[in-house]
Amino acid sequence: MHHQLNEKKTQEDWKCERQSGKKPSVADPTPDSECFRCGKLGHHQVRCPNDPICYKCKNPGHMAVNCPENKKLKLRMFGFSAKG
Repeated sequence: MHHQLNEKKTQEDWKCERQSGKKPSVADPTPDSECFRCGKLGHHQVRCPNDPICYKCKNPGHMAVNCPENKKLKLRMFGFSAKG
């Protein structure tokens, strides 16, 4: 007798996983996978051991939302120059 497996998860399945503390698995990265946090190859941002790299100025140690370049831009918009 041939039975088809139902591949959709039921609410009960999700409830059991949440209660057991089971986390979704992260696929193993390939050697050419680029990390969205540091820009280096071979790992995903979830397991990144490096400092973040800013996408705006490309410097390490902060993310674009906290980039010092943002402050310079705001000062220029109001007619001030940011000399350092």
